[in-house]
Amino acid sequence: IVGLMELLRFVPFLLIMILTLAMPANAQVNGSSHKNKNSSGAATQADEQLAREFYNNKDYGKAKELNLSLYRTNYNSYNFSMYIECLIRLSEYDEAIAAMKSYLRKHPDEWKVNVDLGYMYKLQGDNDKADKHFRKIIKDVSDAKNSIVAVANLFRSRNLNEYALALYEKGAANPNNDSHFYLEKAYAYNSMLDFANATDCYLNYLEETPEQYEMIKTRIRFMFYYDIDGSVADIIRTALLAKAQANPENEQFAELLVWFSLQTEDYDIALTFELALDRRKGDRENDILYLADIAADNKRYEIAISAYKYVTAKGEAGVYFIKAQTSLFKIEYEKALAEQIDDKKYYEKLSDGSAAAGLLC
Repeated sequence: IVGLMELLRFVPFLLIMILTLAMPANAQVNGSSHKNKNSSGAATQADEQLAREFYNNKDYGKAKELNLSLYRTNYNSYNFSMYIECLIRLSEYDEAIAAMKSYLRKHPDEWKVNVDLGYMYKLQGDNDKADKHFRKIIKDVSDAKNSIVAVANLFRSRNLNEYALALYEKGAANPNNDSHFYLEKAYAYNSMLDFANATDCYLNYLEETPEQYEMIKTRIRFMFYYDIDGSVADIIRTALLAKAQANPENEQFAELLVWFSLQTEDYDIALTFELALDRRKGDRENDILYLADIAADNKRYEIAISAYKYVTAKGEAGVYFIKAQTSLFKIEYEKALAEQIDDKKYYEKLSDGSAAAGLLC
Protein backbone atom coordinates (compact mmCIF):
# COMPACT_ATOMS: atom_id res chain seq x y z
CA ILE A 1 0.00 0.00 0.00
CA VAL A 2 2.87 2.34 0.86
CA GLY A 3 4.42 1.67 -2.54
CA LEU A 4 1.13 2.41 -4.29
CA MET A 5 0.78 5.69 -2.41
CA GLU A 6 4.28 6.71 -3.44
CA LEU A 7 3.45 5.97 -7.08
CA LEU A 8 0.28 8.09 -6.98
CA ARG A 9 2.32 11.06 -5.78
CA PHE A 10 4.10 11.13 -9.17
CA VAL A 11 0.90 10.91 -11.33
CA PRO A 12 0.31 14.73 -11.55
CA PHE A 13 3.89 15.29 -12.60
CA LEU A 14 3.63 12.57 -15.21
CA LEU A 15 0.46 14.15 -16.65
CA ILE A 16 2.09 17.58 -16.82
CA MET A 17 5.09 16.13 -18.65
CA ILE A 18 2.88 14.27 -21.12
CA LEU A 19 0.84 17.43 -21.88
CA THR A 20 3.96 19.56 -22.17
CA LEU A 21 5.51 17.13 -24.63
CA ALA A 22 2.27 16.93 -26.60
CA MET A 23 1.65 20.68 -26.94
CA PRO A 24 4.53 21.51 -29.28
CA ALA A 25 3.48 18.67 -31.53
CA ASN A 26 -0.12 19.90 -31.64
CA ALA A 27 0.99 23.47 -32.12
CA GLN A 28 3.21 22.35 -34.96
CA VAL A 29 0.37 20.46 -36.61
CA ASN A 30 -2.03 23.42 -36.26
CA GLY A 31 0.58 25.84 -37.52
CA SER A 32 1.23 23.63 -40.52
CA SER A 33 -2.50 23.44 -41.31
CA HIS A 34 -2.84 27.21 -41.07
CA LYS A 35 0.18 27.66 -43.27
CA ASN A 36 -1.24 25.31 -45.90
CA LYS A 37 -4.56 27.17 -45.83
CA ASN A 38 -2.81 30.50 -46.27
CA SER A 39 -0.66 29.08 -49.02
CA SER A 40 -3.74 27.80 -50.82
CA GLY A 41 -5.47 31.19 -50.54
CA ALA A 42 -2.37 33.00 -51.74
CA ALA A 43 -2.05 30.63 -54.68
CA THR A 44 -5.69 31.23 -55.64
CA GLN A 45 -5.21 35.01 -55.50
CA ALA A 46 -2.09 34.72 -57.63
CA ASP A 47 -3.99 32.63 -60.19
CA GLU A 48 -6.86 35.13 -60.21
CA GLN A 49 -4.44 37.96 -60.90
CA LEU A 50 -2.65 35.95 -63.57
CA ALA A 51 -5.95 35.10 -65.24
CA ARG A 52 -6.86 38.80 -65.35
CA GLU A 53 -3.47 39.65 -66.82
CA PHE A 54 -3.88 37.01 -69.52
CA TYR A 55 -7.32 38.39 -70.39
CA ASN A 56 -6.22 42.03 -70.38
CA ASN A 57 -3.27 41.09 -72.62
CA LYS A 58 -5.71 39.33 -74.98
CA ASP A 59 -4.11 35.95 -74.33
CA TYR A 60 -7.58 34.41 -74.22
CA GLY A 61 -6.42 30.80 -74.56
CA LYS A 62 -4.41 30.89 -71.33
CA ALA A 63 -7.06 32.99 -69.59
CA LYS A 64 -9.69 30.43 -70.58
CA GLU A 65 -7.77 27.47 -69.15
CA LEU A 66 -6.89 29.25 -65.92
CA ASN A 67 -10.44 30.52 -65.29
CA LEU A 68 -11.82 27.05 -65.98
CA SER A 69 -9.34 25.56 -63.51
CA LEU A 70 -10.27 28.15 -60.89
CA TYR A 71 -13.96 27.51 -61.42
CA ARG A 72 -13.54 23.75 -61.02
CA THR A 73 -11.65 24.41 -57.78
CA ASN A 74 -13.79 27.13 -56.22
CA TYR A 75 -17.08 27.02 -58.20
CA ASN A 76 -16.91 30.80 -58.39
CA SER A 77 -19.49 32.27 -60.79
CA TYR A 78 -17.03 35.04 -61.72
CA ASN A 79 -14.50 32.52 -63.02
CA PHE A 80 -17.21 30.74 -64.99
CA SER A 81 -18.31 34.06 -66.50
CA MET A 82 -14.74 34.91 -67.49
CA TYR A 83 -14.27 31.42 -68.92
CA ILE A 84 -17.32 32.00 -71.14
CA GLU A 85 -16.06 35.46 -72.09
CA CYS A 86 -12.78 33.94 -73.24
CA LEU A 87 -14.66 31.37 -75.34
CA ILE A 88 -16.60 34.19 -76.99
CA ARG A 89 -13.36 36.01 -77.78
CA LEU A 90 -11.98 32.80 -79.25
CA SER A 91 -15.22 32.16 -81.21
CA GLU A 92 -15.47 28.73 -79.57
CA TYR A 93 -19.25 28.91 -79.42
CA ASP A 94 -20.03 25.20 -79.27
CA GLU A 95 -17.90 24.71 -76.17
CA ALA A 96 -19.47 27.79 -74.60
CA ILE A 97 -23.01 26.61 -75.28
CA ALA A 98 -22.30 23.15 -73.88
CA ALA A 99 -20.72 24.65 -70.75
CA MET A 100 -23.62 27.04 -70.17
CA LYS A 101 -26.28 24.37 -70.65
CA SER A 102 -24.50 22.20 -68.12
CA TYR A 103 -24.24 25.15 -65.72
CA LEU A 104 -27.92 26.05 -66.10
CA ARG A 105 -29.03 22.52 -65.25
CA LYS A 106 -27.71 23.25 -61.74
CA HIS A 107 -28.49 26.99 -61.68
CA PRO A 108 -31.56 27.59 -63.87
CA ASP A 109 -32.17 31.09 -62.47
CA GLU A 110 -28.68 32.40 -63.18
CA TRP A 111 -29.87 35.17 -65.51
CA LYS A 112 -26.47 36.29 -66.74
CA VAL A 113 -25.70 32.81 -68.05
CA ASN A 114 -29.21 32.63 -69.53
CA VAL A 115 -28.70 35.90 -71.41
CA ASP A 116 -25.23 34.86 -72.54
CA LEU A 117 -26.60 31.57 -73.88
CA GLY A 118 -29.09 33.41 -76.07
CA TYR A 119 -26.36 35.79 -77.11
CA MET A 120 -24.30 32.78 -78.18
CA TYR A 121 -27.15 31.56 -80.39
CA LYS A 122 -27.22 35.03 -81.93
CA LEU A 123 -23.46 34.97 -82.57
CA GLN A 124 -23.92 31.65 -84.35
CA GLY A 125 -26.48 33.29 -86.61
CA ASP A 126 -29.50 31.42 -85.21
CA ASN A 127 -31.61 34.52 -84.58
CA ASP A 128 -34.90 32.63 -84.25
CA LYS A 129 -33.50 30.38 -81.54
CA ALA A 130 -31.99 33.39 -79.79
CA ASP A 131 -35.27 35.32 -79.94
CA LYS A 132 -37.23 32.37 -78.55
CA HIS A 133 -34.71 32.01 -75.72
CA PHE A 134 -34.80 35.73 -74.88
CA ARG A 135 -38.62 35.79 -74.89
CA LYS A 136 -38.61 32.92 -72.41
CA ILE A 137 -36.25 34.85 -70.14
CA ILE A 138 -38.58 37.86 -70.24
CA LYS A 139 -41.53 35.61 -69.39
CA ASP A 140 -39.72 33.85 -66.53
CA VAL A 141 -38.17 36.87 -64.81
CA SER A 142 -40.00 38.07 -61.71
CA ASP A 143 -42.18 41.17 -62.06
CA ALA A 144 -40.33 42.80 -59.15
CA LYS A 145 -38.65 46.09 -60.06
CA ASN A 146 -35.19 45.02 -58.92
CA SER A 147 -35.35 41.85 -61.02
CA ILE A 148 -36.57 43.75 -64.08
CA VAL A 149 -33.75 46.31 -63.83
CA ALA A 150 -31.05 43.70 -63.14
CA VAL A 151 -31.93 41.43 -66.07
CA ALA A 152 -32.56 44.39 -68.41
CA ASN A 153 -29.03 45.58 -67.60
CA LEU A 154 -27.74 42.16 -68.62
CA PHE A 155 -29.53 42.52 -71.95
CA ARG A 156 -28.13 46.00 -72.40
CA SER A 157 -24.59 44.82 -71.60
CA ARG A 158 -24.85 42.63 -74.73
CA ASN A 159 -26.40 45.48 -76.76
CA LEU A 160 -29.74 43.66 -76.75
CA ASN A 161 -31.68 46.84 -76.06
CA GLU A 162 -34.90 45.73 -77.73
CA TYR A 163 -35.25 42.90 -75.20
CA ALA A 164 -34.42 45.25 -72.34
CA LEU A 165 -37.24 47.50 -73.55
CA ALA A 166 -39.63 44.56 -73.66
CA LEU A 167 -38.68 43.75 -70.08
CA TYR A 168 -39.25 47.36 -68.99
CA GLU A 169 -42.70 47.25 -70.59
CA LYS A 170 -43.46 44.10 -68.65
CA GLY A 171 -42.39 45.79 -65.43
CA ALA A 172 -44.37 48.96 -66.17
CA ALA A 173 -47.51 46.88 -66.76
CA ASN A 174 -47.27 45.42 -63.24
CA PRO A 175 -49.53 47.49 -60.94
CA ASN A 176 -47.30 46.59 -57.98
CA ASN A 177 -44.37 48.50 -59.47
CA ASP A 178 -44.17 52.21 -58.70
CA SER A 179 -42.21 53.05 -61.82
CA HIS A 180 -42.87 53.33 -65.54
CA PHE A 181 -39.14 52.80 -66.18
CA TYR A 182 -39.04 56.00 -68.26
CA LEU A 183 -35.41 56.77 -67.47
CA GLU A 184 -34.23 53.21 -68.09
CA LYS A 185 -36.10 53.14 -71.39
CA ALA A 186 -34.58 56.48 -72.38
CA TYR A 187 -31.07 55.08 -71.88
CA ALA A 188 -31.91 52.04 -74.00
CA TYR A 189 -33.38 54.19 -76.79
CA ASN A 190 -30.30 56.42 -76.65
CA SER A 191 -28.08 53.39 -77.17
CA MET A 192 -30.18 52.52 -80.22
CA LEU A 193 -29.82 56.15 -81.46
CA ASP A 194 -33.62 56.41 -81.32
CA PHE A 195 -33.63 60.01 -80.12
CA ALA A 196 -37.34 60.60 -80.64
CA ASN A 197 -38.39 57.90 -78.20
CA ALA A 198 -35.48 58.77 -75.89
CA THR A 199 -36.65 62.40 -75.68
CA ASP A 200 -40.26 61.37 -75.04
CA CYS A 201 -39.11 59.11 -72.20
CA TYR A 202 -36.93 61.83 -70.68
CA LEU A 203 -39.84 64.28 -70.72
CA ASN A 204 -42.24 61.71 -69.26
CA TYR A 205 -39.69 61.04 -66.54
CA LEU A 206 -39.44 64.78 -65.82
CA GLU A 207 -43.22 64.96 -65.50
CA GLU A 208 -43.08 62.04 -63.07
CA THR A 209 -40.08 63.35 -61.08
CA PRO A 210 -39.86 67.17 -61.42
CA GLU A 211 -36.94 67.33 -58.99
CA GLN A 212 -34.76 65.78 -61.72
CA TYR A 213 -34.98 68.86 -63.96
CA GLU A 214 -31.23 69.54 -64.03
CA MET A 215 -30.42 65.90 -64.77
CA ILE A 216 -32.83 65.90 -67.73
CA LYS A 217 -31.14 69.04 -69.07
CA THR A 218 -27.81 67.22 -68.85
CA ARG A 219 -29.18 64.19 -70.71
CA ILE A 220 -30.65 66.35 -73.47
CA ARG A 221 -27.35 68.22 -73.76
CA PHE A 222 -25.60 64.85 -74.09
CA MET A 223 -27.73 64.01 -77.13
CA PHE A 224 -26.26 67.05 -78.89
CA TYR A 225 -23.02 65.12 -79.31
CA TYR A 226 -24.81 62.95 -81.88
CA ASP A 227 -26.29 65.88 -83.78
CA ILE A 228 -24.23 65.91 -86.95
CA ASP A 229 -26.80 67.39 -89.34
CA GLY A 230 -29.26 69.15 -87.02
CA SER A 231 -31.78 66.32 -87.12
CA VAL A 232 -31.45 65.54 -83.40
CA ALA A 233 -32.12 69.18 -82.51
CA ASP A 234 -35.24 69.08 -84.68
CA ILE A 235 -36.47 65.96 -82.87
CA ILE A 236 -35.90 67.48 -79.42
CA ARG A 237 -37.46 70.83 -80.40
CA THR A 238 -40.58 69.14 -81.78
CA ALA A 239 -40.98 67.00 -78.65
CA LEU A 240 -40.47 69.96 -76.31
CA LEU A 241 -42.93 72.15 -78.23
CA ALA A 242 -45.57 69.43 -78.15
CA LYS A 243 -45.05 68.78 -74.43
CA ALA A 244 -45.05 72.47 -73.48
CA GLN A 245 -48.17 73.22 -75.50
CA ALA A 246 -50.02 70.15 -74.20
CA ASN A 247 -49.10 70.97 -70.57
CA PRO A 248 -49.24 74.79 -70.24
CA GLU A 249 -49.61 74.49 -66.47
CA ASN A 250 -46.25 72.70 -66.20
CA GLU A 251 -43.71 75.52 -66.21
CA GLN A 252 -40.75 73.14 -66.33
CA PHE A 253 -41.52 72.18 -69.93
CA ALA A 254 -41.66 75.84 -70.97
CA GLU A 255 -38.44 76.58 -69.09
CA LEU A 256 -36.75 73.60 -70.68
CA LEU A 257 -37.90 74.75 -74.11
CA VAL A 258 -36.56 78.26 -73.47
CA TRP A 259 -33.20 76.85 -72.36
CA PHE A 260 -33.05 74.52 -75.37
CA SER A 261 -34.00 77.29 -77.78
CA LEU A 262 -31.16 79.44 -76.48
CA GLN A 263 -28.74 76.57 -77.10
CA THR A 264 -29.92 76.29 -80.70
CA GLU A 265 -30.32 80.07 -81.22
CA ASP A 266 -34.08 79.77 -81.78
CA TYR A 267 -34.63 83.12 -80.11
CA ASP A 268 -38.16 83.62 -81.40
CA ILE A 269 -39.35 80.38 -79.76
CA ALA A 270 -37.44 81.23 -76.58
CA LEU A 271 -39.05 84.67 -76.39
CA THR A 272 -42.55 83.34 -77.07
CA PHE A 273 -42.39 80.94 -74.13
CA GLU A 274 -40.48 83.34 -71.89
CA LEU A 275 -43.27 85.88 -72.32
CA ALA A 276 -45.88 83.19 -71.68
CA LEU A 277 -44.15 82.35 -68.39
CA ASP A 278 -44.05 86.01 -67.41
CA ARG A 279 -47.74 86.50 -68.16
CA ARG A 280 -48.52 83.67 -65.77
CA LYS A 281 -46.20 84.69 -62.94
CA GLY A 282 -45.10 88.26 -63.70
CA ASP A 283 -41.55 87.71 -62.44
CA ARG A 284 -39.52 86.96 -65.56
CA GLU A 285 -38.28 90.43 -66.53
CA ASN A 286 -34.66 89.63 -65.73
CA ASP A 287 -34.83 86.43 -67.82
CA ILE A 288 -36.45 88.32 -70.68
CA LEU A 289 -33.68 90.94 -70.62
CA TYR A 290 -31.07 88.19 -70.53
CA LEU A 291 -32.63 86.66 -73.64
CA ALA A 292 -32.81 90.09 -75.30
CA ASP A 293 -29.12 90.75 -74.61
CA ILE A 294 -28.15 87.41 -76.17
CA ALA A 295 -30.31 88.13 -79.23
CA ALA A 296 -28.76 91.60 -79.53
CA ASP A 297 -25.23 90.18 -79.33
CA ASN A 298 -26.15 87.85 -82.18
CA LYS A 299 -27.60 90.69 -84.28
CA ARG A 300 -31.16 89.37 -83.89
CA TYR A 301 -32.44 92.89 -83.59
CA GLU A 302 -36.19 92.32 -83.94
CA ILE A 303 -36.20 89.70 -81.18
CA ALA A 304 -34.17 91.95 -78.88
CA ILE A 305 -36.35 95.02 -79.58
CA SER A 306 -39.56 93.01 -78.91
CA ALA A 307 -38.17 91.80 -75.60
CA TYR A 308 -36.99 95.23 -74.45
CA LYS A 309 -40.31 96.82 -75.45
CA TYR A 310 -42.23 94.18 -73.51
CA VAL A 311 -40.39 95.08 -70.31
CA THR A 312 -40.67 98.85 -70.82
CA ALA A 313 -44.39 98.50 -71.49
CA LYS A 314 -44.83 97.32 -67.91
CA GLY A 315 -44.27 100.88 -66.81
CA GLU A 316 -41.67 103.13 -65.24
CA ALA A 317 -42.29 101.72 -61.80
CA GLY A 318 -40.73 98.43 -62.81
CA VAL A 319 -37.36 97.48 -61.39
CA TYR A 320 -35.97 96.76 -64.84
CA PHE A 321 -37.55 99.70 -66.69
CA ILE A 322 -34.43 101.88 -66.97
CA LYS A 323 -32.24 98.99 -68.09
CA ALA A 324 -34.79 97.89 -70.67
CA GLN A 325 -35.31 101.44 -71.99
CA THR A 326 -31.57 102.11 -72.26
CA SER A 327 -30.96 98.82 -74.03
CA LEU A 328 -33.89 99.46 -76.37
CA PHE A 329 -32.54 102.79 -77.64
CA LYS A 330 -29.05 101.35 -77.93
CA ILE A 331 -30.17 98.38 -80.02
CA GLU A 332 -32.38 100.59 -82.23
CA TYR A 333 -29.37 102.78 -83.02
CA GLU A 334 -27.25 99.73 -83.69
CA LYS A 335 -29.94 98.28 -85.95
CA ALA A 336 -30.20 101.55 -87.88
CA LEU A 337 -26.47 101.66 -88.43
CA ALA A 338 -26.35 98.01 -89.47
CA GLU A 339 -29.14 98.61 -91.99
CA GLN A 340 -27.39 101.82 -93.16
CA ILE A 341 -30.41 104.01 -92.56
CA ASP A 342 -29.47 107.56 -93.59
CA ASP A 343 -32.73 109.29 -92.74
CA LYS A 344 -31.79 112.15 -90.42
CA LYS A 345 -35.29 112.36 -89.00
CA TYR A 346 -35.10 108.72 -87.92
CA TYR A 347 -32.05 109.46 -85.76
CA GLU A 348 -33.59 112.66 -84.45
CA LYS A 349 -36.65 110.72 -83.38
CA LEU A 350 -34.49 108.20 -81.56
CA SER A 351 -32.56 111.01 -79.86
CA ASP A 352 -35.75 112.79 -78.87
CA GLY A 353 -37.08 109.57 -77.42
CA SER A 354 -33.90 109.06 -75.46
CA ALA A 355 -33.96 112.62 -74.12
CA ALA A 356 -37.62 112.33 -73.16
CA ALA A 357 -36.85 109.21 -71.19
CA GLY A 358 -34.01 111.02 -69.44
CA LEU A 359 -31.37 108.75 -70.93
CA LEU A 360 -29.32 111.49 -72.65
CA CYS A 361 -27.59 114.34 -70.85
